[in-house]
Amino acid sequence: MSNGGTACQRDMLERQIAEIDALQSVFSEDGAVKMSPVEHSALERAKQAGVTSTSQLERLPALSGAVRVPHAELEGQPVYLRFTLPPSYPTTAPNLQVECSAGRNHHGTLTACMKRTAEACAGEEALLLAVDALSQAAQSLEQSTTAAEPCSSASAMSRTAVMGRKLIWFHHILSTTKRKAIVKWAAELELGGYSKPGYPGVLIVEGSEENLAEYVSRLKALRWQAMEVRCEETEACSSLDDLHRKRRFEAIKVQELSPDGGMSELGKLCEASGMQHIFLTALKL
Repeated sequence: MSNGGTACQRDMLERQIAEIDALQSVFSEDGAVKMSPVEHSALERAKQAGVTSTSQLERLPALSGAVRVPHAELEGQPVYLRFTLPPSYPTTAPNLQVECSAGRNHHGTLTACMKRTAEACAGEEALLLAVDALSQAAQSLEQSTTAAEPCSSASAMSRTAVMGRKLIWFHHILSTTKRKAIVKWAAELELGGYSKPGYPGVLIVEGSEENLAEYVSRLKALRWQAMEVRCEETEACSSLDDLHRKRRFEAIKVQELSPDGGMSELGKLCEASGMQHIFLTALKL
């Protein structure tokens, strides 16, 4: 194998290891990430091989494991996402399989969802987004087959009546996977705001303080060169309706701005919403 090929293979291996580490950080509850002794041994071998010989890289088995999907049960049983990462991942798609006790139709629906997710993330890390997509799909199926009152993960976390606002500064936001996660997790947690990717990255977001804490926790579990919450404020609300009335941004979603000129646009949006004092913390003014 050429030096260029070896460097590429080592880079893909390092990205695989980093993504599995992120999974274990985000889903840190005991038993949330399952790896058999053989799978755990393969991961440890991969970590050692990343700094050793080319021949060891070529002999490594595929990395694999399973994640218990949060906020998702079917027929009272947990749902797991089993993943196997081919040597060329994330350049090529991962092998994603759904493990649950649901009937064939539901299992087929969830499997199709994972296939679409893997294809949509081609060339980028997919596991965190796949777990999130599977969680939402499983919840939708469960809600469609029960007469119980619907309760999504977002609504369950949104019972607090404290409005929170945060500005988060990043050295940079470039990864497509991270940019998708910023938007997708905000929608799940009913948060609104704006994300300015590029150098530096700036994220300003508002919503339930409890949901914001969960959001920041998820973001911190990803690998960043630098991430800092530069401003945060809270505002007491009499009810969830009052919380929604006190939103400064109209949309309950995070909208991504252009990397070029986005900082200026973000400043204008914050000024129009009465949040210029928060925006200025991004500039340390």
